[in-house]
Amino acid sequence: MDGHPRLKVLSSRRATRPRTRYEEIRHDHGHFPAAIETVLAKERSNRLWNAIDQLPEESRTIVILAGIEEQEIGEVARQLDLPAGTVKSRLFRARNRLRKMLTDN
Repeated sequence: MDGHPRLKVLSSRRATRPRTRYEEIRHDHGHFPAAIETVLAKERSNRLWNAIDQLPEESRTIVILAGIEEQEIGEVARQLDLPAGTVKSRLFRARNRLRKMLTDN
């Protein structure tokens, strides 16, 4: 048998169901309108900041200084009175932790 009959029915229903308004907009234009893109960007930004807030203070500080404010590693190390290698490794671990937090949701 080619496949389970229920799966075929569900698949055919899915193919013929009407699209939502957002799906139609995206399908017709290839992307969401600017207003929707703005809302989605704000939502992503809020999720990122919520995740950053969950980091331990030392990791959060390094992520903000090096990742968000884009300060040089040497400058961050000087400000925090840490070796540059320590800042690099903490930034690496913090970014991995953020990535995991953001993809697990």
